[in-house]
Amino acid sequence: MLYQLDNLAHRETLINTLALNHIRAKFSEGMRNGKRLGLCRESQTNWRHTFTWILVCGSHNLTLFCGVSLCLAVYFFICGTNKRDIPRRFKTIFARQNTALSAQHANQTFNSASMRNIMHRASGKVHRGSESWPCTANLRSSRLNPSFSFGDQERSVSKSAHISPDDDENLPLSRNVGMFFDKAAALLEAKVVEEFKNQPRQKRSLEDEMKLIKGTLAVIKPCSFIISLSFPIRRDNGTIEVVRAYRAQHKQHRLPSKGGIRYSANVDYDEVTALAALMTYKCALVNAPFGGAKAGVQIDPKKYSEGELERITRRLTVELSKKGFIHPGIDVPAPDMGTGEREMCWIADTYANIVGFSDINARACITGKPVTQGGINGRTSATGKGVFVGIKYFITDKKCMDAIGLKTGFKGKTFIVQGFGNVGFHAARYLTEAGATCLGVAEVEANLYNKNGIDPVALDEHRRQTSSLAGFPGAQTYQGENMLCEKCDILVAAACERVITAKVAHKIQAKIIAEGANGPVTPGADRVLMDKKVLVIPDLFINAGGVTVSYFEWLKNLNHVSYGRLTSKFERDSNLHIIESVEKSINTWLEGGRSKGVNLKPDPKVKDKLLGYASEKDIVHAGLEHTMERAAEVIMSTTKTYNLGLDIRTAAYLVSIEKIYNFYREAGVSSVI
Repeated sequence: MLYQLDNLAHRETLINTLALNHIRAKFSEGMRNGKRLGLCRESQTNWRHTFTWILVCGSHNLTLFCGVSLCLAVYFFICGTNKRDIPRRFKTIFARQNTALSAQHANQTFNSASMRNIMHRASGKVHRGSESWPCTANLRSSRLNPSFSFGDQERSVSKSAHISPDDDENLPLSRNVGMFFDKAAALLEAKVVEEFKNQPRQKRSLEDEMKLIKGTLAVIKPCSFIISLSFPIRRDNGTIEVVRAYRAQHKQHRLPSKGGIRYSANVDYDEVTALAALMTYKCALVNAPFGGAKAGVQIDPKKYSEGELERITRRLTVELSKKGFIHPGIDVPAPDMGTGEREMCWIADTYANIVGFSDINARACITGKPVTQGGINGRTSATGKGVFVGIKYFITDKKCMDAIGLKTGFKGKTFIVQGFGNVGFHAARYLTEAGATCLGVAEVEANLYNKNGIDPVALDEHRRQTSSLAGFPGAQTYQGENMLCEKCDILVAAACERVITAKVAHKIQAKIIAEGANGPVTPGADRVLMDKKVLVIPDLFINAGGVTVSYFEWLKNLNHVSYGRLTSKFERDSNLHIIESVEKSINTWLEGGRSKGVNLKPDPKVKDKLLGYASEKDIVHAGLEHTMERAAEVIMSTTKTYNLGLDIRTAAYLVSIEKIYNFYREAGVSSVI
């Protein structure tokens, strides 16, 4: 709280910085708009709070007092001098700081008109990484970040159609995720309110219920914790380099938090928090009992030797361990962009030997490890397999295909893959095996195209031998402007975020877009694609295969036994006994009619499944398919319930947010925690 700070100098710094940030933001907004905003009648209480802020700032710093007064004068001149108009602006500016000024602003009166108009509001403020609370501490809680507010003044349904193409292209990832969240949250809020009104016995008033609903949704959206790290490492040439890293824990309603570690030169605070939020919703969607998290290290792994990467990874593990951001029961990372089994093995080894040497479950501190180090068969191809299963569910649904003008099934379908990493390769391999044809592969080092088809397995083998896709004899170098805009049936976007913007979406010719990466389609592009009747299968669902199999690996590490070890022999013998029993029954019934009787032999296609051992990979992939199919069924059911048409993304967000919302409503929110 602002007035509970013991250090007077610290308090002055906070007040000055906070006031200047708010005045500067509102002054810039007025300069941009250059017009009067809507009028609103407010009580004189708002004026008292306004001048209280000016007096508080002035009592600490005369220069700040003069600057505030000048900014306010110019702001009122630009935006209008109507006396009713001014208090509203002050309420908007200082509403986030109401706990420091007046407790009565914490509970705002519910406006019934807000429910009627909730689907017609066009914009809302969403957190940007550069606008976080000024704080020198590395470990921050969302409760200290005013930009995460989720009340009447902040939340609204974000209609991406109102976003200009230029703004859509430059939106930070956190705002993209926030806009998708707001749209689904508004629908959920309306549903919960309607259910409350239809209850025969209501324990509380509508106003009190609305406070609980809005408050619970406000708990879900922001990132709970994020740690910012800076640590030195020695390069091979003897120089010392400072490495920047982040780890965000979006929600801890279920533990442990789960999310990958990516090595990328472009990673930042905004990206990490946005991806952590996606992980929370993703885990809820596929019923993985995790909260969401994400880590990022600001390096280009291609510019570092193996020894340097090992030193960075092991030092990162130590730093995360000291802050409690890695533990089998608290926070369990996994591979992501720029990392793989090698890095996960280094992390598991470092944690087990330095921190978890007395913990029998230490190897469960991370997933995505090699099988010899406690990993699980099928984890490497899990995300790509999940992409295929997700596409398969929708492409075999006749109503869905009729809506976009395609026939069901993979036969005769063509596809293009952007990103030929772990996800892109395995997705392309499974699609090709199902009967689809790969026309093109887009990567950083080469763009390949062949109208007769590209063999993903042969292309991967070429890359293993040459360390590049360039020069592959089975395809030609693409000469067009943008391969994503080439004609095909399925586009698998498995590279990075925000590659399909509103400008690109107008040129897309694919009828199905599978978001194998996190956030490849922006809100503006999402609206354009829906208008074009393009089915976008969202990242929230279709790339959840990785976290699903990570859940299986985590359970394996906690149980200390591999899948199928206890049951495979029993199941094989049981199947054999069934065959022998049927054979004996038939021979008895024939009563010796044949000299040699009947000899039952299973079909070769099912012989291995009946009489062989189910491998761990078979069990894992069966569990993955079952999980993805169940999630898809719930999404489609929600789509029909809310009449969302092709808006699969909003349906997926609705399912996830409702699960988390119900958890918090049942568990309650403590003011102590």
